[in-house]
Amino acid sequence: MAKINWTQGMRRRVYSQLLNQFGPHATWGKHDYPNGREPEYRDALRALAVEFGHDAPKWEAVRQQVRFGITQQGVIRYTNHFRSLILNKAAALEEGFIAGRDLPSRAEFDRAGEEGGDEEEQVDAIQG
Repeated sequence: MAKINWTQGMRRRVYSQLLNQFGPHATWGKHDYPNGREPEYRDALRALAVEFGHDAPKWEAVRQQVRFGITQQGVIRYTNHFRSLILNKAAALEEGFIAGRDLPSRAEFDRAGEEGGDEEEQVDAIQG
């Protein structure tokens, strides 16, 4: 199955939809999904994957983008992850899904990890 080629408009669509359906991230009570609404959250991500022209199983790729937008992780090991962190934080801020206070106090790129790092295969690297 082909990777989703993310645009900034797609990222903004994700955060806009999540904000409309579940409220701002600060109200979720859990880091990865709205408290008590995990099945509904996964359904929303599946619907977004389909909207972007992919099969519902691609919902995890959408979830990965959201994790970049909500993570508080300070050290990023891969170039692709650092780029995704910046672009997702920007989209989440633009849509009001997160606020400036939700940004990490620092973000550091670990050049030792510059080789490799496929966004879809490195899910564990973005756990908040």
